[in-house]
This record gives sequence, structure tokens and C-alpha cells, in this order.
Amino acid sequence: MNALELSDLPLTLRDVENVARRGVVIAVAPAVMARLQRARAVVTRLASSGESIYGLNSALGANTGKRLATSQPATSEQPDSASDPDALLAEYQHNVLRARNVGVGTPCPTDVVRAMLLARIAGMRMGGSGISPPVFEALVAMLNAGVHPLVPHIGSISVGDLAPLSALALPLIGEGLAEFRGTVMPGAAALAAAAIAQPVLGPKDGLSLIGSNAATVGAAALALVDVADALSALEHAAALACEGLRANLSPLDPRMQAARPAPGQAEAAARLTALLGGSGLWEADAARRVQDPLSFRCIAQVHGAALAAWHEARAQVELELNSAADSPLVLDSGEMLSNGNFHIPALAIAFEALGLGLAQSAAMSVERSLKLLSPAFTGLPLQLTRHGPAHSGFAAVQKTLTSLYNRMRHLANPACLDFLPVSERIEDHATMVMNVVEKTVAMLEPLHYLAAIETLIAAQAVDLREPSVRAALGRGAARPARGAARAGADARGRPLARARHRSGRARAARRRDGRAVTWFLRNWDQVLLGLYEHVVISLSALAIAFALAFAVGLWAARRESVFQAALAVAGFLYTIPTLAFLALMIPVVGLGKANAIIVMVCFSLLILVRNIAIGIRGAPEEVVDSARGMGMSATQILWRIEVPLALPVIVAGLRIAAVTVISVSVVAAYVGAGGLGTLIFNGISNDHAPKIWAGALTACALAVAVDLSLAALERRLLRKTRG
Repeated sequence: MNALELSDLPLTLRDVENVARRGVVIAVAPAVMARLQRARAVVTRLASSGESIYGLNSALGANTGKRLATSQPATSEQPDSASDPDALLAEYQHNVLRARNVGVGTPCPTDVVRAMLLARIAGMRMGGSGISPPVFEALVAMLNAGVHPLVPHIGSISVGDLAPLSALALPLIGEGLAEFRGTVMPGAAALAAAAIAQPVLGPKDGLSLIGSNAATVGAAALALVDVADALSALEHAAALACEGLRANLSPLDPRMQAARPAPGQAEAAARLTALLGGSGLWEADAARRVQDPLSFRCIAQVHGAALAAWHEARAQVELELNSAADSPLVLDSGEMLSNGNFHIPALAIAFEALGLGLAQSAAMSVERSLKLLSPAFTGLPLQLTRHGPAHSGFAAVQKTLTSLYNRMRHLANPACLDFLPVSERIEDHATMVMNVVEKTVAMLEPLHYLAAIETLIAAQAVDLREPSVRAALGRGAARPARGAARAGADARGRPLARARHRSGRARAARRRDGRAVTWFLRNWDQVLLGLYEHVVISLSALAIAFALAFAVGLWAARRESVFQAALAVAGFLYTIPTLAFLALMIPVVGLGKANAIIVMVCFSLLILVRNIAIGIRGAPEEVVDSARGMGMSATQILWRIEVPLALPVIVAGLRIAAVTVISVSVVAAYVGAGGLGTLIFNGISNDHAPKIWAGALTACALAVAVDLSLAALERRLLRKTRG
């Protein structure tokens, strides 16, 4: 795994995601360490100068301006404390962490904690914090080793994330709690388990560890990655909704975007155009009406505004990742000056705008779903059911849509204006960005559900379109985005439904429209993907199946009870294949596709197990006795005598298992796409036909090639054995 080098190059959202969620480690460039050493020299010099400096020898918060004591009465526990000013200043830095560890609530997720650590390290690398290099290196070591402090998610007002960053830093002084390799333990124990030496805090180190908004910035970076997924899910849902309504695509014309170059609008239109690439809606007179409702006509405008807000929020987050926001700040001139760079109202405003953009997009999604349920707009059956008034179709889902949008609307209300002055009104303004980020993250779940529901409704509308207007779907419209698919699977307990089948008339129409070569050229990407997926799936399944069967076969050869059980089960399964095949073709038989696949694979594996056991047990006793008399061990007899003699029988069983596994795996690969039965009954008109046909043809070719190869091997082994 490549390391991420911290240097003068700017960090990006992708860097944060890689470190937080993919375990990428970080390395520190020599230039950064040199910069930290120069800044630390400034802190050391000023600490002994007698000059009053905030956080160094002057107290924090409401005690601002009050000098820290450099002596105190000696105690029996610390008899030398009165005469050691440096020790007192160092102890004060420990107290800075302890006193601000006031967060409450459930701990932040591990990926968020890792993002917080990286954000603080990234800010420190700029040199303005004046952190001691050993403390900095210990923080880097914690991140790389996977020592993750437990950080309560409530307590920051984003005027410096004092509470969460205190919890983040406490393990460095052997306090607090941390998770290491799945176990939560005291901070000191976590450092010891990771072989990280506990650093000694010097002047300003405690304040440097907590004097930024790194917790907010780290959480915000991951939030933006997830928001991008949610927006993609909405785009896919909107594209399929356009297919279901037979929307007019003229608003996506690039000339329309150029006429009003609003931020994000052209990008949103281009993304939607790409998803609808290859759609029949681009043909003349394909649209149902000249002008659609605004929820369809203005997708680019609303989604574009959300994208523009996302880009602004990203710019603000990446600015914070690559800035020095400490107060006091160590300057290259050798000074330390108090400042307000830790205040981040621009990030708060950007995330509030992003939340409003997501809520606007959600409102559009709800309206598109409702329009698709109305015959007045679609010309399709009421509530998208072909079964008449005795069935409610999608009617009840309108309540879910309303409930989800209500949550979105509530979460879109601004939070950055709700604060109270603290610290004797010294800190009389706050941005509350951590709460703003948290409510933005909370919007993602209802947003994914809205996208999933819209996709389900749109897929049904596509299925019900009149045969005369059923044209090809856009390349992206029939592929729900990752987030929508995840939400759909969670909501329905099965993969997200897509446009599922076509009528006989539509199939005939497609045959008339083009030749096989045209069909292949239009779908070459799906065909190649189907070939690749099936080869990988088949060979992987075969390798795993053979390894398992061989292990069980060896066990059966050595244990009479296991051998008899294998024979009994194999004999029982001889009666199953016909029923299993029918179940694959017609699921109503009772087994269903998935269970039938399991039965057929088990059947083939039991045959292989049976052959392995019979072959090994069939070795001539006189040969085995002779080998035993020559001093061979049981293991040597197995691998040198019994297995070689059994190879023809084993290969015979492998031929049956291989052909069965290869044939069944194509159904397993595409069972969620309708399975082999859907392919046979709906033919090339099935939306997944390119991949399924490619897989089926690959299965046939692989099965024939494997069977012929193993048959030849079996003949050679028989001749060798008999010889």
C-alpha cells in the first residue's frame, strides 16, 4: 500500500478518504520536519523570554491575560515542583487537555476519527502550531498504527474543536480511551500495544493539539465524499424517471446551459445527458409533451445548484486542510501572534447552502415520483398498477415519501446561527459547524431512500410504457447508483428492482429495428463485462469447489462413517437435478433460483467427494501393504500411492462437477437480473440480455473446453495407471 506523503503539496478530499477508509498510511517529508523544528525553536525561545503570550505563559478562555504561575508551594508528592518553572508549564499543558475533555454522546466512527487525526496532522505540518516534533511524530504513529481514540461526537461549537480534540489527544499523555485492533483500552495501554512511546509535552503542546477545528474539518471531508454518492444516486433516479415519463430532453441541450451559465448547471446537465446516452428519448417526437413539469424540466438547475454548493464546501474544507489556523500562530519572522484564524464561518455557510441544495433536490425527487404515479401526467395506470382498483400499487409509498421529505426539510434548517456566548462572553460568537456537518450527514439516509423509491417507481413506469414507444433506455438510466441500490436493498430486502421485462410485441419491434451486429455494437461494453465477470466467477467457483471437495474426500476416504454418509447423501441427490433444473426455469415450482443453485452445486460436489473417496479407498491392498512394509508413513502412502492411483476416478468426478459449477454460476451471477428463465422467456429484449447472453455463451464454451480437456486427461491417466 502506497503511503501518502505530507509535504507542501495540498491535501484533497480523496487523500482524506484514502487514509480514513482505506488504511493508507502517511509519511512526513523532511522539509516538513525541518519546518516544525524551526517553529519549535521559536516557541522555546519565547517561553523563556518572559514575554506574555496567550497559551504559552498566559492562561486561556475567561482567564485570558493572566500569567501562569512559574512557582508554587512544594508538596510531599512533588517536592521539587516549586523550583521547576518548565515542569509547571508542561503540567499546565496536560491540564489543558484534561480540562477540555468534556464531550458527551456516542463515540465518532473510526473513519471519522482517522479523518480528524489526519486533519490535525495536516494543519500542524504548516508549522504555525509550534508543536514539539516528538509529539507530532507520536500523533502520526497513532494514525499509522491504528490507535483510534474514543471521541464523543457532541461538545464542539467549532471555535476550535476543544472537546473532541482533547479526547483525540489524551492517549498521548497516557489517558483517555482508545481502540486498537478491535479492542477498547486505556490510552496508555493502546500506545504500549502499538509500541508507541509516550511523548513528553512541552510549552504550548497541549494547546497546539486542540487549537484548531480539525475534528470538524475531518468529519466534513468524509461527509462531502458521501454527499457526492447521494447526488449521484439522485441523478440516476432522475434519469430513469425521465425514461418513465418520456420526458422532453430539450432542456439538457448545451446551448440552453450556455445561455445562462449558472454555477453547476452545465455540469449537472452534462451528467444527466451522459446517463441518458443512447436513450430513445433523443429521437424526434419521442417525448410525451412539449413542456414537462418543473421537477423534470429544471433538474439541471436544481441539481446544478447543489453541485455548486458541494464544490464550494469542498473548496472550504480543502482550504482548512492546508492552512495553519492556530492561535497564537508561530510566524517565520520568529513571532507568535494571537489571531482568529480558527473561526470558520465560510465553512458553516457553505455546508448550510449544501444542505439547502440537497433538500431542494429531494423535493424534486418527491415531485417526480408523485407525477409518475398520476395518469394525468403519464397516461399510465393509476398508481402504476395494471391490476385495477382492487390493487393500490404504489399508492401507499406516497406516505413514505412525505415522511422522508419532512425529515429533509427539518434538517435543512440552519444551525450555524444557534449559539450562546461562553467563557464570560469572551467567546461570544460561534459557527457550530460540527453540528451543521452532522445534520448534513443525517440528510444522506433519507436522500438515498428517496432516490431508491424514485428508481423503483420509475422502473415500473418504464415497464408499463406503451409497446409502441418502448425504446432503448439510456446507458446510465438502468444502472442505479451505489447509494440508491444500497438503500433499495435495505428497504425491500432484495436488490433494487429495475425495468424487468418487455412484451412480445416489443421484442418483435426490436428485432425489426436492427440486426444482431447493431445490437452488439450498442451493447459491446455489457457483453465484454459479462464475459469477464463470468470467466472470473466460474473459475473462482470451480477452484474453491474443488479444494473443498478434495478435503472432504480425503476425510471420507479415511473415516468409514463419513464415507457411508457421503454415499447416502450423494445417492439422495441423484434424484434432485431434474427438479432443480425446472426450478431454475420456472421459480414457482417451489425451490426458487437461489436454492436450486445451491442444490445443484452440492450435488456436483458430492459426486466429486464420492469419487475422491472411492478412488483413494480403491487402491489395491497389496500395493498399500507393500509400501507400508517399505517404511512409508501414512502421509507418504496417501500422496505417492493412493492419490496417483485414484486420479482417473477423481478426474471423472471433476468432469461432472466442473460442467455443473460452470453452468450454474452463470445463473448465480445474474439471478438478480431475472435469471436464466427471464432470459429464455424474454430473450434479447431483457434489459440485462447483453451480459446474460455473454455469460451463457461463455458457460457453454467453458463447459465444453473443460470437459474435453478433463476427458483427455482421464484417458491419459487410465493408460498410465493400467500400464
